[in-house]
Formats: sequence, C-alpha cells, structure tokens
Amino acid sequence: MNNEQFDDLKQFVASTVSQSEERLGQRIDSLESEMKGLRSEMRAGFAGVGDAIDVSTQVIEHRLDDHETRITLLEGAT
Repeated sequence: MNNEQFDDLKQFVASTVSQSEERLGQRIDSLESEMKGLRSEMRAGFAGVGDAIDVSTQVIEHRLDDHETRITLLEGAT
C-alpha cells in the first residue's frame, strides 16, 4: 500500500467515524427528547393520582363526620 492509498484509507475511516458519531448524536438527542416527554407525562399522571386521592379523602372525611354526628345523636336519644 503506498502513501496515497494509505491517506485515502485514513480519510475514509475518519469520514465513516464522523458520520457514525453524527448519527449517534442525533439518536441520543432524539432519545433525550422522548425521555423529557415521558417525564412530563409521568409528572402529570402522578399529579392526577394525587388529586384523585385528595378528593377521595375529602369524601371519606365527610362521611366520617356524618357518622359521628349520627352516633352522637343516637347516644343522646338513649
């Protein structure tokens, strides 16, 4: 292999590596974007679960208050 062929081979390898790095960088950027979207969706989902738990807790507390009132009235009636 002469110097000219060797230089061509080095240029080819450098070009191939550069293109591979560029494609890999694009894939990483794409994955990072997808991960950010998933994180946002998860946060929204967890917030929704928290809201549902709050509503459920309020309903239960209201029922307990009603039962306490009824029991107090029944105890006073006897």
